[in-house]
Amino acid sequence: MWLRLEYRLPHTPDEVSYLPYVRIKVPSGDRALGLATGYADFEAGLGLRKDIDLDWSLTGHLGYRLVGVAPAAAARNDVTYDVSVRYTIDPHNQLQLGVSGRQYLVAGATAGVIGSLSWNHWFAPRFGLQSYLQKAAGNGGPDLGFGVSALINIR
Repeated sequence: MWLRLEYRLPHTPDEVSYLPYVRIKVPSGDRALGLATGYADFEAGLGLRKDIDLDWSLTGHLGYRLVGVAPAAAARNDVTYDVSVRYTIDPHNQLQLGVSGRQYLVAGATAGVIGSLSWNHWFAPRFGLQSYLQKAAGNGGPDLGFGVSALINIR
């Protein structure tokens, strides 16, 4: 389970927005079954967002992830990235198409890239749900996955 906090710095409508963020992966899988490491991951980075018009926007993030592993394990910290385009259907619904990935900082490790399609539905101005499908290309992601995330806007 990931917890993410992102802040959109003040800007004018025709400027690029800066989006500093932090993420924490809470160890929630069963370590005995090989579903988790039992350690938390921490990530911080910066995003940029450009509203093209009232309906379309482009967003990208670049971050650094400290991967939680046992002290005896080799460090596997990552540089992470994502790029997406979002279309606003109406004030309550958005479609988003994106690609995300990470580059492992250890010799011989290959990068994982994930393509995603998501639908954001806002029930209220500050609360919504995101449903998504994901497809991996390379290592580090699901062959085909889906999920639901809570969206909370704290302004």
